[in-house]
Amino acid sequence: MLLPCLSTPVTVRSLKYQVQYLEDANPVSPTFKANLKRFVKGSLAQGQLGIHTSQELANIKVVEQA
Repeated sequence: MLLPCLSTPVTVRSLKYQVQYLEDANPVSPTFKANLKRFVKGSLAQGQLGIHTSQELANIKVVEQA
């Protein structure tokens, strides 16, 4: 059975969906590695977005207090 290739996740909801999909997937499937790579790429993007958002929030608080 050929598993579908997933797109790079960009939301937390899609990351959760892909976690479930990868947990249930066959690791020897031809598409498993590509899907895992997309998941890691999306996870890193979400992490960077979280850091950026946190920094921006801190900057806004500093400006509001000035």
